[in-house]
Amino acid sequence: MGFYVRTRLRAGPFRFTLSQAGLGVSAGIPGLRAGMSPRRDVVRMGRGVISYRTTAPDRDVVMHGVVSLVPAQPSDVVRQLQKAAKRWPYWPFALAALLVAGLVT
Repeated sequence: MGFYVRTRLRAGPFRFTLSQAGLGVSAGIPGLRAGMSPRRDVVRMGRGVISYRTTAPDRDVVMHGVVSLVPAQPSDVVRQLQKAAKRWPYWPFALAALLVAGLVT
């Protein structure tokens, strides 16, 4: 078994972890925490002896079947920006879910 050194710094709901692999950051409330590290992304739920942990798929991007890239026209960029402006933002729903989860726990 190898020797392992880790240092943690807490700032509100955020936790910064420094280890040999690099710097990781996680945020959450007791019972629910999501984090990113140089090796993987993790979501943890539960407290005590009952918990669930899952890791996100690798962040490597693989492009198959790309023949050539064509520069976008200015009108294409404007159209994409207009389409993005019409979408509903997800952050208010995520914030509401975190607040409800915090009140429940």
